[in-house]
Amino acid sequence: MFKLLRYSLVRHASTARFSSSTAKLQTLRPKIRGRNVFLTATGFALSLSFYTSSQAPVYSESPYSSPSNGFSELHTLTSSLRTYLVYTMCSIPTLVDYAPSVLEFLLQIPIIRTVTEAGVRRTFFQQFVGGDTAEDCLPLLQRYRAAGMGALFAYSVEVDERAHGAGAGEAYKMAVNEMLHSIDVAADFEDSFKSDGRKTWVAIKLTALLRDSTSLINLSRLIAERHQNSKALVPFPGTPTHSDLSFIHSGSLTLSKDDKESLSELGVTIIVDAEYSWYQPAVDAITLALMKEFNGEGKAWVYNTYQAYLRRTPEHLEHSLADARKNNFTLGVKLVRGAYHPHEIDAFENPSSHSISTDVDAPVWRTKQVTDECYNACAQTLLSDVTSKHSAVDVLFGTHNWTSVRKILDTLVSSGLATRQGEAVDGIVSLSDRAVKKVTMAQLYGMHDDLTEWIVEHTQLSSNAPFVIKYVPYGRLSEVMPYLGRRAIENKSVLGGGVASEERRKAGIRIRKVLFG
Repeated sequence: MFKLLRYSLVRHASTARFSSSTAKLQTLRPKIRGRNVFLTATGFALSLSFYTSSQAPVYSESPYSSPSNGFSELHTLTSSLRTYLVYTMCSIPTLVDYAPSVLEFLLQIPIIRTVTEAGVRRTFFQQFVGGDTAEDCLPLLQRYRAAGMGALFAYSVEVDERAHGAGAGEAYKMAVNEMLHSIDVAADFEDSFKSDGRKTWVAIKLTALLRDSTSLINLSRLIAERHQNSKALVPFPGTPTHSDLSFIHSGSLTLSKDDKESLSELGVTIIVDAEYSWYQPAVDAITLALMKEFNGEGKAWVYNTYQAYLRRTPEHLEHSLADARKNNFTLGVKLVRGAYHPHEIDAFENPSSHSISTDVDAPVWRTKQVTDECYNACAQTLLSDVTSKHSAVDVLFGTHNWTSVRKILDTLVSSGLATRQGEAVDGIVSLSDRAVKKVTMAQLYGMHDDLTEWIVEHTQLSSNAPFVIKYVPYGRLSEVMPYLGRRAIENKSVLGGGVASEERRKAGIRIRKVLFG
């Protein structure tokens, strides 16, 4: 399937020449020379989870006491001790502040380097990363499936914007090849199950698959300039149109019948992850073209990521739904709160940054409360479409927020797509086949396992397709460590909001249960 995606992106990008740069947009092309990128599985897991977790006291919402027997294999004494240690360290702001520089210093000392790497591997790496390779993650995926969960598999790669020119090399080629491999692994894993729904999905980041990510910025700038003259004014980074890529390719993207059939036979859903706002217009335009081509016959094989912390998202979502209905394709939506809030604010206020927004206000909402309200409102908009007779959307709700999860389940019940056993608020929710096919929930590996397990235990499915999945990133330790440090710094404010303390508290409960029964 990924080869088909790569083919379609190349068709859109291969003739691009931008007026603001001589760089060509060569998206997902296997025969281009690369630049350095850092493989950021752990960092991405931290960044997204820290922001999507509610800054409100999550422990007041969580009914968590200890894991049930169905999840005991996922919570060994070793893993619980590790979780307790990791989140104890995350609860110390000063330690988070100085961790990158301390690690950089220690890694320069030959003997100390080995000890440092072993320590990081035993703690942060094992807490937030599924493994070094795709195959290393398979035992974890098998345990998840046995517990009624699926997985969003991610060789998470994100560009390091500080790295340019010298030392570039072949990293992007490795990223392309590894993502191709991850899709094959996901497909083979699903083939081993007799499941009504294939819930081992794969996430990709477009910036990691380019020779130079600035080509996406250049394309985004041109698209944003064209949108300024549009009647449909949406806050930056705007909303894509089918003409956004018309000036960089001739003709339209078409695939043969055999190509589309092989796509559905492989059965791996692709999630295009969100980027910084200065990349997003180009990412949206490319993903829209892919969705229009692949997401036919009432099924979304390609999803775009919608970030509730962006001011544009309510209008952007409405435009997207209307466009999907008009052009007869299924919109794939992964709804999250957002991962880069501090960076977005800093970039908007810094004239020398990569930001390309010309709006008076920053692209993101200023407060977490408004972001939460936006997320819940967008979730209701999406569920309203899901319940309609001619629904134009499939949805993945990525959230660590108990309130949002309960609202989503309550709406499924009130709309008739699910029923609740008994009158208790936390009664078991029986989901219809339609609900399971069109709605999925997700949390990150190493974060809020109690919420994931609560959803599994409080939902009943008529099929054996998982309703909830875990985002499982992977990558080698040496490539993950630098990004982990940067992400910890960006998210230290959220670490102090009670999230780390609550995760530590829950780990303590599990430890006491194992030791004392």
